[in-house]
Amino acid sequence: MLDALSTYDWAAAFVYAVQPEPAPPGALVDTSPVLREEVAEITHLEEGENDGPSWIIYGRLNGGRWFSLEASCDYTGWDCQAGGDAAVALSREDIERYGLSDSARKRFDITLSEEAVQP
Repeated sequence: MLDALSTYDWAAAFVYAVQPEPAPPGALVDTSPVLREEVAEITHLEEGENDGPSWIIYGRLNGGRWFSLEASCDYTGWDCQAGGDAAVALSREDIERYGLSDSARKRFDITLSEEAVQP
């Protein structure tokens, strides 16, 4: 496991967002669980805060799938009110366009091209 993901908060974030959705919706991509032990490369990562910004990350998994994950918890921590979402895609472009939320793209300073891409 990558050292950056060895904290309690990242462990919890991956638990709450383990089951991904395909990005773009309906894409024929392996939707097996996103496990932090399978993270091969981190493209962007930003720590969150209890009752504040989400923990967000995206990168590549062993096997080549791209993933994104966003999870959050309330002020009491991960045991009361917490949740998360994950997505997987075949390309970096797809995960940036369809797998990241608008707020995650803003925090990572990612600007999408204006060309329309249909899922």
